[in-house]
Amino acid sequence: MSAGPSSVKKAWWKWKALRFPWRRKWLVGFDLTGNTFWEFRDQIAIGRMRRIVHYANEVHYADVKVAPQWMQWLRHTRSEPPSINEQQLDEIRQVQLKELAAAADARWASKASAIHGPSKNNPLIAGRLNGGEGSQIQVFKNAVVKPVKLPTPKVEPQLSEQILELKEQSLEDVPASPWKEIKTGKGKEQQPEAWTPKLAKRR
Repeated sequence: MSAGPSSVKKAWWKWKALRFPWRRKWLVGFDLTGNTFWEFRDQIAIGRMRRIVHYANEVHYADVKVAPQWMQWLRHTRSEPPSINEQQLDEIRQVQLKELAAAADARWASKASAIHGPSKNNPLIAGRLNGGEGSQIQVFKNAVVKPVKLPTPKVEPQLSEQILELKEQSLEDVPASPWKEIKTGKGKEQQPEAWTPKLAKRR
């Protein structure tokens, strides 16, 4: 957790927080990283207060971080600014959350993965994979496979003759293919007929 501001800064900020009528803007609060948050009257919308943040001089612009509570206050989704105690409790909560997430990741990494298959370090699983006692490979090796003869279907002679007659009738009923009448060339390619234009009738 970062160290808070000095007592001199706190006294100066207390003086700036007093809302005198001649002041154009006044201090509302500060966060644990040294950023200050100010408020002033909007000249366009009467009765509305504008809110801004002044970043700490010691911090580079790329490293500036604003707490979520202060972001809510800047966007007018929160009316009251967050206190120092609330910001400290939020940082403690974030640290605890990171520790719990790291512990959960460690527990998840210690479990066996179902994607990469069974681990060969386990003696029971290794024995089953290598064909030891109780393995499926050993059972299949000792099994005797006997060939099974299937009975051949018997067809009566009368039924076979009827089937042949039905086949002949079905072949006769099939219409001739219209593609046989098309003229083809030497390479068995379709040759289009010559087109001669006809005289059009006058209207």
